[in-house]
Amino acid sequence: MENKYQSVLETFDKIASAYQDKFMDLDLYNDGFDLFCSLLEKPQASILELGCGPGNITRYLLAQRPDFQVEGIDIAPNMIELARQNNPSARFSVMDVREIDRLSGPFDGVMCGFCTPYLSKEECFKLIKDAAALLPAGGAFYCSTMEDDYDKSDYVTSSDGENTMFTYFHQADYVQEQLETEGFEVISFKRQEYIKDNGARFIDMIFIARKRQA
Repeated sequence: MENKYQSVLETFDKIASAYQDKFMDLDLYNDGFDLFCSLLEKPQASILELGCGPGNITRYLLAQRPDFQVEGIDIAPNMIELARQNNPSARFSVMDVREIDRLSGPFDGVMCGFCTPYLSKEECFKLIKDAAALLPAGGAFYCSTMEDDYDKSDYVTSSDGENTMFTYFHQADYVQEQLETEGFEVISFKRQEYIKDNGARFIDMIFIARKRQA
């Protein structure tokens, strides 16, 4: 398990600049980000972004709501350095998303854009549980991942076409069940096709949820 995750760390650290070039201005997921923003009516709402990469999502969120107080984490130091350059007003630190139970919170929103494809089912469940613990009632949670039979999880070529990372595919039924178990109401669920440069087709799943009142 650790060897698989270590390869993810090393690859993302290596391809940080190429990842930034490819995804910084991608607008494919903006409608979901807009819905997430709309759930956070509180002025200066605090947001924790998990697996923030070069800060592409943070930059979009702050363009919509400059008042957001964003704290981003990523396990790859080179990604964090780029995120800081791209978003001087936000805070970023190197941290493993599997350890967010060490954070004190609360946050008004948790943004989790495509870091769960690198987490096992059990780790994904823990992340949802930990995110719920960091949110107050009414807090917003965004989670996107890649859909397929979990048993098909395997090494997938990274965005630069030169590296491979172990990628976990997840299933809508158990993600939805875990969200509900941890006290979330799913506001929106969407499937969306993503086509890589090499023609490989994947199905993305996007869950946007709100933590229920106790």
